[in-house]
Amino acid sequence: MKQIEVETLSLESFKLIGEFTNLLDCQSEYIGETPVRFYRDMIEGVLANKQASVSVVQCSKREMIIEKAEQHFTTAELLLPLDGDIIIFAAPASPTLNPDKIRAFYVPIGTMVTFDVGVWHKAPFPVNEDIVNSLVILPPLTYLKDCLVVALEEPIKIQE
Repeated sequence: MKQIEVETLSLESFKLIGEFTNLLDCQSEYIGETPVRFYRDMIEGVLANKQASVSVVQCSKREMIIEKAEQHFTTAELLLPLDGDIIIFAAPASPTLNPDKIRAFYVPIGTMVTFDVGVWHKAPFPVNEDIVNSLVILPPLTYLKDCLVVALEEPIKIQE
């Protein structure tokens, strides 16, 4: 029987498999500072003729206060906590954010959620861990081309 040895994974060794193979790690450039870092567009690929980008949002434990929200006008956003449970918040899609419609949800590790087009949301809050990394799937450059961020007139505290 033929045998092969396990290799150490590196971008250089993995690229030998195919031109567009890639790997994702949080050693690249990011946007924002602790408590929320966004490692954007780390891997891109074509899925069913649509360009997709995989990013990681790294969130540190912090007081669960909603001060800002964002929405995307042309795309949904997928979010998957990788190494801890999170709390997310969301409000229905609308031209302006209605703070009275904001709801908070507990999302266990390994559970993917989708924010539909126009749904108001922002970075998750870790529950038990000091830092939680969550996978984000969006079209490339969504944070520049299709993102409206608004500040709430009055912050909202999430009660656990």
